Amino acid sequence: MSSESTRRNVLRIIAGTTVAGTLFGTASATSTTGGNELWRYESQYLLRHGPTVVDGTAYVIENGSLYGFDSDTGDQELMFRGWGGGNIPDDLGQDPHVVDGMVYCGGSKSRFGAIDVTDGGRIGESEWLFEPEDVRSFSETSPTVANGTLYTVGGYHGGTIFFALDADSGEEKWRMEADSRPFSPVVVEDTVYFAEPSNLYALDADSGEEIWSTELGAGINTVPTVVDGTVYVGYSSSTGGNYAAVDADTGAEQWAFKTESSFTVREPTVADGTLYCRDEETLVAASADSGEEQWRYEAGDYKDSTAPTVADGVVYFGDKHGQIHAVSATNGDGLWQVEIGDEPVSSQPIVVDGVLYAVVDMSLEGQHQGDLVAIEAEGDGSSIDSRVVQGVLNHNDGWTGDGAAVISPGVSSEGSDDDGSSGNGTDGEEGNGDDDDGSPGFGIVSGIAAVGGGAYAASRRLRRDEESAD
Repeated sequence: MSSESTRRNVLRIIAGTTVAGTLFGTASATSTTGGNELWRYESQYLLRHGPTVVDGTAYVIENGSLYGFDSDTGDQELMFRGWGGGNIPDDLGQDPHVVDGMVYCGGSKSRFGAIDVTDGGRIGESEWLFEPEDVRSFSETSPTVANGTLYTVGGYHGGTIFFALDADSGEEKWRMEADSRPFSPVVVEDTVYFAEPSNLYALDADSGEEIWSTELGAGINTVPTVVDGTVYVGYSSSTGGNYAAVDADTGAEQWAFKTESSFTVREPTVADGTLYCRDEETLVAASADSGEEQWRYEAGDYKDSTAPTVADGVVYFGDKHGQIHAVSATNGDGLWQVEIGDEPVSSQPIVVDGVLYAVVDMSLEGQHQGDLVAIEAEGDGSSIDSRVVQGVLNHNDGWTGDGAAVISPGVSSEGSDDDGSSGNGTDGEEGNGDDDDGSPGFGIVSGIAAVGGGAYAASRRLRRDEESAD
């Protein structure tokens, strides 16, 4: 047996034995059920984009091509190979964005296209293709679609261009040139919010006309999220990292809190009136209204972790050592952590119908590869935090492309004890810890490496059939 297969088999066993509590021994007394591995797809390549999980399919970019995975079983189907073009192949290179059966994705060169996946995808063919002469790559940021318009960023030698395209035809509506690379945009009703290192912008979604711009510190370094008339974003300053709340109508800064780290590196997200964000090895929960800290979860030596997501009163994130952490959203108690790989968790985890999906790097026999892993979450709900439901980076069915305003996303989990106490004993009292479908077919499976989850998949399919019958 090769060391590659041995390592992956060991990880399956580890993932089936969830470690409760935190690294510092303050284990929660709450009975938890999550952390069990349901299936795993083993790739020969690094997986850098996705998963986006919509209508029973997890979309991932593997080696420049679009693949769909049955979210119940992990069965794989090749949907799109990327664009050719003589001696210059154009591999897909963004987090796939899925709206109304269409996958929107940019290439590593100068092409951006829409791929119809309602019939399982068409290898080598796209619904439309946008090829501006002055762009060299569309792979730097993730796109978003709202109200029939697609927003994306293309790079060239002198800077970048922010494009608005007709989502049905690919026809250019307007463009805005930027000196440095903007982050992925967020659309709320008739306004587009996006950040580049020097400024945070609000643009008219129809015309691209600037509504306001705000300079924050020495450089913005996260995608913003917008909730209930407030834009939340992370930025660096001469004194360290900060997270700020900015009025969505005027661009005026409302409040900011300083992190212990020298800079912020991951996207903030909001759920149930709480802002969740990264601070070095720490996950921080703060009031979305005031920025007042509520609790901290100390993850130990786990820098470079992913952005968090929230489902059923639990906050999930991945770290650079291949572990997924589950933390009580109420008080910051560590519920469990599970190792799914031996290198960084390289994508933002996402929860759909009680299953958490994540991409993790693997170092096997001297080669860097990647796995797509599905593990059991706490509860049977889906990610409801603002980052996910606004279609930023990867997303789930919560983003429908209508650009609706997000107001107080999330509902506190039933039976949780919202006492404002702190997990891990790091700040204040230590928490007590009490606390549809139309998916594409998978008849032809090419190169399947998915493992397990059969009984679980059958039960989920039965539940979905019963819901459809109703």
